[in-house]
This record gives sequence, structure tokens and C-alpha cells, in this order.
Amino acid sequence: MVTQSELITEVTRIIQDTSYSDATQLSFINQAVQDIAGDPRVLLPDLETSDDVDTSTDDSYVSLPSDYQKNLTDCYNTDKYCHHKIYGSLETLQRDFYHLDQNGYIVGVAVSGSNLHYQRIPSSSETLTLHYYRVPTDMSDDDDEPDGLPAHLAKPLIVHHACAAIFSEIEQDLQGQKVNTQYHEGKFNEYLSKLIGFIGPVATSPISINEEMDWEVYL
Repeated sequence: MVTQSELITEVTRIIQDTSYSDATQLSFINQAVQDIAGDPRVLLPDLETSDDVDTSTDDSYVSLPSDYQKNLTDCYNTDKYCHHKIYGSLETLQRDFYHLDQNGYIVGVAVSGSNLHYQRIPSSSETLTLHYYRVPTDMSDDDDEPDGLPAHLAKPLIVHHACAAIFSEIEQDLQGQKVNTQYHEGKFNEYLSKLIGFIGPVATSPISINEEMDWEVYL
């Protein structure tokens, strides 16, 4: 896997601009990793994780884990031994529960901003285990490696992203086409497509028979 030091050396070689210090280049490099991992089409397996949150007995929401980035894939109640339905948005959750201050059993959850909303509000705090994709850790030392990216694609993805961003500043006052910016943007998108193809389709949890069938039709 490529290291922080090697990435800075490569970006320095390409941009040939001494006004961009190593520290400045590192900020572009770390931003590249954040942008790649944050792309909704990119779900990096190494960034899958889980963490627990405890519900409130007064509010219908709780803060998400500090490293939460995207794609809540599962919500398991360790007190009730059940999985909760994940709504696609807070708005869809609100359609099913008009009064968000009602007490009762938790039926479903939804992510909105930095909070996890749930309905209804339990009378005692319950622990929810969340499965999601976390924020990648920034590099800070020379031998640090990009977090979450596959080894064979990490270098071209990061270098082209960082160079495109830097050249967009260098060439911002030029007339006509921004040749270097466009070149590195094109190469970055080329390798991003390779990354998406390499990751492949994301596995999903099977739907339980209780969720799939409406048992009331048999009563």
C-alpha cells in the first residue's frame, strides 16, 4: 500500500509548484480520501463498522456515533432482541407516526443529519447496535496509509484527485481550457469507475419471513 510520504512525493513531482508545501498537499490528499469514501456510489468494505447508541426516554432521537458517515444498514435492539425497520428518510418515518412525542415500543428508525430518529419513545433507555460505513481516518505520519481504499487503486485515485484540485487553483485565472485540471479530473473519474467495478454489488441482509409476510391475513 502507498504511504503518505509517497503520495506527497508524487503530487510534488506532478504539480511542480513550490508554493504548495507538504502540509498543504497533505490536506488535499486527505480530502481526496474523504471525498472518495463519501461518494454515494462507493461503499468500501474496510470502512464497514458498528457501534452502540442508547435511546433517550424524553426525546425521539439520539446522536449518531461520531465516526458515522453514511448507509445505516442494520439497527439491532440488544434489549428487545430484534431488528428495527430503517426508513429511507425522516419524512417517511413521520408519515407513519404523526405525533413524534408518543411513548411505546420502537418500531422504526431514520437517519437525519447527525441524529438517529426513532419511533416510538421507549419508557426506559434501550441500546441499539448500528451497522454503517464510517469516516476514514486522515493520514498524519509519513508511513500512514490511506484508510479503506484497495491497495492497487489508492495511489492513482488520490493523486489524480489531489492534483485536479490543486491545478484548479493554479489555473483559475487562465483563459481557455484548464488543461491540467481537466486531465486529472478525467483520470480520477476513470479510476473511480474502476473502484466501483472492483467493489461490486453490496450484499444485503435477507428479509425475515416476519417482515415479508402479513400474518394478519391468516387471523
